[in-house]
Amino acid sequence: MRYTQQALDKLTQDLYVAVVADILDELGEKDFCLSGDLRPMKNSGKFLGYARTLYAVDVFAVPEKPYQKDLEFLDSLEPGDVVVTTVNGNNHNGYIGELLSTACMARGARGCVLDGHARDLAFIDLEAFPIYCRGTNPLDSKGRVDAVSADEPMVCGGVLVRPGDLIFADEDGIVRIPAKLIDKVIPMAAQKVQGENTVREELMKGASVKATFDKYGIL
Repeated sequence: MRYTQQALDKLTQDLYVAVVADILDELGEKDFCLSGDLRPMKNSGKFLGYARTLYAVDVFAVPEKPYQKDLEFLDSLEPGDVVVTTVNGNNHNGYIGELLSTACMARGARGCVLDGHARDLAFIDLEAFPIYCRGTNPLDSKGRVDAVSADEPMVCGGVLVRPGDLIFADEDGIVRIPAKLIDKVIPMAAQKVQGENTVREELMKGASVKATFDKYGIL
């Protein structure tokens, strides 16, 4: 089952990355937390959606038909998708900018995780389309990098991401929920949030930390 935009909105509001990370730990999952070097740009908020992967590499001349893989990829985006992009190499540039972000938003994409740099931030509605990346760079990607594959398993932020995995990002960081575990992780995370709310209320009333942990097993 694929969550609707409305369901993703509700889950984004109710859950948070740290509690999802706890559940993935509990299930024995490894290598699910993307590098802390990927940070939200300006007023980017949290988002949750399905990974669509795009992989780019250094080039040293303008290709005969630049941007072709990027254009095909963008036109294929669907509501609920998250753009997950790795720019592999040293030809640093602003790979995601205003126009690409606009196209993503128009197709219902929920955000972008970019293992690379962005540009045009002053012209991107980062509340509607959050971007988490390594920083900014004003240079165009044309003649510097070119996309070579899309919708294939790919390392982003040091973690192997597969198309269809859920990507959850907030101010604490970014986690990958493997597609095979989505139906298990989301209900467990929702239940733990309820438990943490109860523990928080008791601690605010001055309850013993040890007694509260012994009672609920949450801290």
